[in-house]
Amino acid sequence: MVKRRRKIKIRIARWWALPLTFMVGLSVFVIAAALYRPPAYSPQSKLPAAEYFEIVNATTDSAQFMDSNKTILKVSSLLFTIKPIKGDVHNLHIESWAGSEPWDALYLKQGEVSLTGFVELRSPYGYITEKETRGFPITIDVTSTEAEGEITFYL
Repeated sequence: MVKRRRKIKIRIARWWALPLTFMVGLSVFVIAAALYRPPAYSPQSKLPAAEYFEIVNATTDSAQFMDSNKTILKVSSLLFTIKPIKGDVHNLHIESWAGSEPWDALYLKQGEVSLTGFVELRSPYGYITEKETRGFPITIDVTSTEAEGEITFYL
């Protein structure tokens, strides 16, 4: 009787061995897949925007001096042309300047100055800048597929 029970236990153990092995293997695979992290995507380094772009014909049509010495200027609108000098530009985005709406362009050709590159930024709040030796500095944030960063130019 003891031998018969032993044979039955062995038969049951063999019957469960294959499904149990499959379940353990599947569990290990699922845990390994969940813990796997693919290598981080490293985009190609972008050039600084100040090297890649040139600001041409920067003017303002509404600005007022905030002091009698004419050293502090409040600019409410900014007009300029952005010109790519290192190559063609894709997905150009000029960040909001003093609360103005961002400006976008899908494509600009290298060295081309056209209406596509003409930027008009109007701010409801104004941008206050203090005079330096070269004029009144204005800084804008520029991003594109090829370059990103801040560009400072003078009025």
